[in-house]
Amino acid sequence: MQKGKILGLDWGAKRIGVSISDKNQQMAFGRTSIENKSQDYVLEKLHEIITKEDIIAIILGYPLNMQAEKTKSTVKVEQFKALLEKHLRIPVILHDERLTSVESGSIITSLNIKTKDKKKETDIIAASLILKNYLDLQREKTKGEK
Repeated sequence: MQKGKILGLDWGAKRIGVSISDKNQQMAFGRTSIENKSQDYVLEKLHEIITKEDIIAIILGYPLNMQAEKTKSTVKVEQFKALLEKHLRIPVILHDERLTSVESGSIITSLNIKTKDKKKETDIIAASLILKNYLDLQREKTKGEK
């Protein structure tokens, strides 16, 4: 993939966690969460971020169960991916997100974040982990090609 910032998303029925990479795609930074009020609202917020940050692609967490099978959430994420591709017109790549919610929950607990902020922060951290895992995998692939 060409160099430039990548957007990481952790889709949820209530909120969507957002993270952004640096231009060299080495690190993932948690940014915010977007209330999943309506398709139009989410698309507007994502368009603002994509334009402001000059995003070249989206990595979208792909929820599978531990046996790598689809769930109800998987179907909703596939529909969300199609919506993003249609309206935002940049590549959207699905990336396995198994265990990121568990890992983000552990991080939240270790940071001692207040109860009212936990869910929102968990979504942001999950988006960061999804993006970081993707970036790490791409670096490993590049090393293997050399």
